[in-house]
Amino acid sequence: MRVIGGNCRGRRLVPVKGLKIRPTADRVREAIFDIAYGLAQGADVLDLYAGSGALGIEALSRGARRALFVELDPRNARLIERNLELCGLTQHSEVLINDVLQTLNSLDADPGYSLVLADPPYSLVDQLPLLEAIAGCKAIAPGATLFLERDASCAINGDPKGLSLLNIKRYGKTSIYVYSKPGDG
Repeated sequence: MRVIGGNCRGRRLVPVKGLKIRPTADRVREAIFDIAYGLAQGADVLDLYAGSGALGIEALSRGARRALFVELDPRNARLIERNLELCGLTQHSEVLINDVLQTLNSLDADPGYSLVLADPPYSLVDQLPLLEAIAGCKAIAPGATLFLERDASCAINGDPKGLSLLNIKRYGKTSIYVYSKPGDG
């Protein structure tokens, strides 16, 4: 696993061994940031179900201003911290050990995250509660873009209120759902 682009391009991240996480494949991360071209530059990024931190680190490498990594498992959080240190990105990031839905419900409106990256466990079948929590989160700015990684064999049933589906892309066994949080006007 390595950083695909930006200032840390080519940097190898700490291998995931013995942890129950499924890092986003290099090919899928590259596709996400091809779609999100320019969105990371200067953005405040929210990396949900952060796992190894690869998605948020990719955004930081490509010019994001800062990133909040939300991960429930303390072992995974330590891995994220190690990867941030390896890439020299600790000063631009925070790792929060907490449940994603609780975090979304408790974040303050500031700073106004404009890029949200979510890679929940594929075993989390019902994505609507997550999507609706993202839509209702005061800390996610109007006009924000969300990338949700999903098992391609499991479609999202229903339309989340407060988000607009922009695109769905499939990469092998992975689907990427791209949403926007409509602006106030």
